[in-house]
Amino acid sequence: MAAIARARASATALIPQSKLRLSLAVYIVLARYDDHLALYRQEQIFRQRHGIEIPRQQMVQWIEPLAQSLLPIYEALWQAMKAGDYLQIDETPVKVLDPEVRGKAAQGYLGFYSVPHAEVILEFCDSRGQQAPRQRLDGFQGTIQTDAYEVYAALARKNPAPQRLGCLAHARLRFHQALQESVSEALGFIGQIRALYRIEDQARTLSPSERQPIRQEHAPPLDAVVCWCTAFWISTCTSQPMRHGLQSLQG
Repeated sequence: MAAIARARASATALIPQSKLRLSLAVYIVLARYDDHLALYRQEQIFRQRHGIEIPRQQMVQWIEPLAQSLLPIYEALWQAMKAGDYLQIDETPVKVLDPEVRGKAAQGYLGFYSVPHAEVILEFCDSRGQQAPRQRLDGFQGTIQTDAYEVYAALARKNPAPQRLGCLAHARLRFHQALQESVSEALGFIGQIRALYRIEDQARTLSPSERQPIRQEHAPPLDAVVCWCTAFWISTCTSQPMRHGLQSLQG
C-alpha cells in the first residue's frame, strides 16, 4: 500500500493543468542549475535522445512556480543559518535579460551567504547597495566575514551588532597587485600570509577545535604589525591595491 501511495503521489501534477511530474521537474531543475545545462540544450536532448518535444519556453514557465514552491525550504534554511554565530558574505555581478532594458543585458548581482562546509543561499539583487544585505542580516547577532567592499563597512558602522571580519584571501590578492606596482612593502605582508597558509595546509584535516591551538602556537604575531602598518599606510599610501589590502586586514 505504501508503494502504491508513493506511485500515486509521484503521478500528481506539480503545477495545476500541466503534465509536469516530480521526476521530470527534478531532472530539469538539477540539469539547469546544478549541471549548468541550458534549457535550449535540454530541449534538444529531449527531442534527439527521447523523441519528446518539451519547448524551452514551457520549461521557463514551469521553473518560476517550482521556485516559488521551494521558498519555504529556502527561508527555513536561512533562519537556521541566521541562528548561528558566523556567516561568510560576498557578491558577484551577473547579466540579466530584462525586457525593460532593450538591446543589451541588464546588470544584476547575486549575494552569497554561507556557513563553511554547510549551507549556502543566494539572493538576487538589481543593485550592489546596502539595502539587500541590511534587510537580509536584520536580527543577526553573530560575526560576518566579507571583503573590503565599502557597503559592508558602512553596514558595520550603522549596525555594530554583527561583528565584521576582513578576508585574508582578498587581502593577499590586493597585496599581490600592489607588488606588481612596485610597492615593496607588500612583500612582507604576502610572506606573513604565506606562513599562515602553510599552517592551514598542515592542519587541513583537523576539526576547527583541533586547528585553533595549532594556529595560536605557530601563527606569526600579525596583530601588532598589522595595526601599526594599517594606520600608517591607509593615511599615506598612494597605491589603491595596497590600501584595499590593508582595509581587508583591518576588517
